[in-house]
Amino acid sequence: MPNLLDMMSEEDRKKSKEAFKQRMAGDVSFRRGQKIPPEIYITAELGYYYGWGAIETVKRGYVETFDENTGKKHKQLFTMEEACILVEAARKIWYSELVNTSRGTMVATGSALSKSPSKNFQRGMEKYIKEVNT
Repeated sequence: MPNLLDMMSEEDRKKSKEAFKQRMAGDVSFRRGQKIPPEIYITAELGYYYGWGAIETVKRGYVETFDENTGKKHKQLFTMEEACILVEAARKIWYSELVNTSRGTMVATGSALSKSPSKNFQRGMEKYIKEVNT
């Protein structure tokens, strides 16, 4: 399995190795102005959303599938383009959940400050409760 450093340019690889040495020596000054190479950033974000298996898939460069009919394994190429698409999809889902959580917080806060908290909370949550029950 390739090393994540293999995905980086020679310049980024040198910077990362130097940062590692400094980090191990307890010096955190390397962080100032240092940028993460885009390939590594996408890989890290993919791992954040989909778990360690996603990082392993990027490192391997393929997804292994199993054909139940033939009993054979197949390798499907996995590209950084696909990783970027998956990250964009995960971001949209995350942002959607953030909006829903914010709306719920707004309903709860507004209800708590009203004259009839319980009644106003029920009214504010009707739309969401309807979605859950359909």
